[in-house]
Amino acid sequence: MEDTVIPWIKSFVCYLLSALGTALTVKASVGVGSFVALNVSLGTLLDIKVGTLTAALNGAFLVCCLLLDKQRQWYRYGTMLLALLSFGQATNLFLYIVMRDLVITSYLNKVLLFALGVFLIGFGFGRILHYGLMTFPIEYACQLLAGHSSTRFRQYRYFIDIICVSSSLLITLLFHQPLVVREGTLISLVLLSSIMSWAKDLKLRW
Repeated sequence: MEDTVIPWIKSFVCYLLSALGTALTVKASVGVGSFVALNVSLGTLLDIKVGTLTAALNGAFLVCCLLLDKQRQWYRYGTMLLALLSFGQATNLFLYIVMRDLVITSYLNKVLLFALGVFLIGFGFGRILHYGLMTFPIEYACQLLAGHSSTRFRQYRYFIDIICVSSSLLITLLFHQPLVVREGTLISLVLLSSIMSWAKDLKLRW
């Protein structure tokens, strides 16, 4: 029983760790990752919290998965739903309550804080992939789409990144919102996948 429960607990802890990382990248104000960029832009425009929008957009991808998946495993969807809701609420907790009064004026400190956030996101998601118990709705949707077409998984994932970044920039231009696609977005594109791969293959007792 312990061998079954503990990995699930570890996976949820890593989801919370990634939520902390997401909050740090937003708080650093030097740009965010592609998916978060859309969430931040929409959140600013609609006055909705970033974590709430993150959960909602992930929920939309979860619905897509349900429509595409011919061999639905309901426990998988139940855990994905619980995880994305927890992720959204944890992001809001860290960003709007725990870090509410955190003010960073030094650009170097902002970049370092952003780098720490990217590391936590990559490490958390990488460990989740290592445990193999949970699947991210976006990645799973891309996997299902790739299975229904000749287009590769990576191409679908890059396409979603492009759509998110383009939509964020469009919101900025049309509604005169703050620019969130910045140098941090490039840093995230360069570092995040590498950190996730490293964390996924890392041999740890924990």
